[in-house]
Amino acid sequence: MPTDTSPELKHGQFKKILIDNMRSELPDFRFEKYSNSTYHFGRTKDFGEHTVYEDLHINFSLKERIISCSISSNINPAYRFTSSYESSMLNSHFDLLTLKQKTGIAPVKEAYYFHNGRVNSTTEIIEELVKDYSTVGIKFLDTRSKLLPANKLLKVGLSFIMSLSYPKEELKKEFETELRVAGHLVSRIKHPLYFQLKKLLQEIPDQTNEVRQEIPGLAFSLLEYYYENKAT
Repeated sequence: MPTDTSPELKHGQFKKILIDNMRSELPDFRFEKYSNSTYHFGRTKDFGEHTVYEDLHINFSLKERIISCSISSNINPAYRFTSSYESSMLNSHFDLLTLKQKTGIAPVKEAYYFHNGRVNSTTEIIEELVKDYSTVGIKFLDTRSKLLPANKLLKVGLSFIMSLSYPKEELKKEFETELRVAGHLVSRIKHPLYFQLKKLLQEIPDQTNEVRQEIPGLAFSLLEYYYENKAT
């Protein structure tokens, strides 16, 4: 490879190059915020009475010469800008290179986009990761969008929480207490609303064992979505 003799990145230059490339290739995703060394871009889609928040997350380190990228699709907006990966019916967040390589945990040399701190190298890497978002990332989001309306568990669960009139702040405090007592193990929650929703979801026929194993977590996530958001 030829030596990169371009200038070293100046303060704010990475952000400009990134936003310019995102605006050119993925104009649907607007720049939302910058926090914890991460640039967040997002768009929204309607999902019945709810909104799906689709976000792209780019974490940049000039010192370590690495960029990590992830993509999320959340119904609960409380999870939009978190760094935790998740795979659930309500909220999903995956590493972009893991999706691209179709692997689980990748070795370090395959887990990041690498740059040398100079303009040309960084621009090339940004172009590469934006291309990955526009292909692998968009495919992931489109697939999830197609699956959501057909999800019986999600449909029943969302209908259940939309019918609730339980005071949200009160419910939040009760669940925080429940989680402390349960050692933050969702399966040990004993709140009557949790039992009611879990039982309702378990009674839906024709579910695989794999899907049924997700029901306890889904019941909690749905109730969390209810009490965390004023719109529900």
